[in-house]
Amino acid sequence: MEIKHRLNSEERQHYLLEHRYSFKVKPGLLYVGELKNTRAWSETEHHHDFLEILLVKSGKGTVSIDGKIRMIKKGDIIIYNQNTLHSETGDPEKPLNLYFIGLNKLSLTDLPENYLLPPGYSNYYAAGKYFDLFCTMFEVMIKEFDKKEQFYAEIAQNISRTFLMYLFRIINSTGDKKEELHSNKAIIRAIEFIDDNYHREFSLDEIAEYCYVNKYYLSHLFPAHKHMTLKQYLITKRIEEAKKLLWKEEHSVGEIAGKVGVPDSTYFSRLFKRETGESPLAYRKRVKEQNRA
Repeated sequence: MEIKHRLNSEERQHYLLEHRYSFKVKPGLLYVGELKNTRAWSETEHHHDFLEILLVKSGKGTVSIDGKIRMIKKGDIIIYNQNTLHSETGDPEKPLNLYFIGLNKLSLTDLPENYLLPPGYSNYYAAGKYFDLFCTMFEVMIKEFDKKEQFYAEIAQNISRTFLMYLFRIINSTGDKKEELHSNKAIIRAIEFIDDNYHREFSLDEIAEYCYVNKYYLSHLFPAHKHMTLKQYLITKRIEEAKKLLWKEEHSVGEIAGKVGVPDSTYFSRLFKRETGESPLAYRKRVKEQNRA
């Protein structure tokens, strides 16, 4: 749709949204609430089949995630993907005051349902400059549920999604050199594995195991850094190797297909033409004629 309006001026500015949206499926708000200044509060370890997010409003305490304990303080955000084993404990001297929110049916590209974070990402982030805004968002959502006036559920739902958008911004802008180094190593090892094993069939699990990372994390990481999926890199590698064999050796197309890990010669021919614009035999003929010229 073309948007027509008067030109911008000092008095009138138009800010147009980009045509992008981060959710495959919009998440549903399950609950929102506040833990108020509870001294020495604690709970047993548990997990949820949905996403839960905490914001420390004040006080101090500790969080246990999969048995690893970390101190938390004002301004900290804690994210629990679905089925993350966790618990929180408040400091007896500085009572913990938490906002919390539960969301269901969150669906992001290349991640399991109700995963906000790819495996391998930190569960802890600082609200920073958004702290006051986040507190206001939680206060408004809680007030809407308390009063239950017309459209309260829709208002709270939309605020929760806006909160997630800001949280995405924080996660994406958080610089972690150790994580970046780990990511680069995983990508290098993934490329190394494919380059060494393109001639056979293998699974994503095998690549992930070789890279020492979760397969969902690797599927998210690779295209973010290489601007292509693992599958596309594998296809590109196989086609490049097939090109070498086509003009260097007199093997049949079926034999070459097998040598580059595609046992179905018919599928290989279709794939080759899709990627290069010509059939394997046409490519062989053209390259040989060029070499003779």
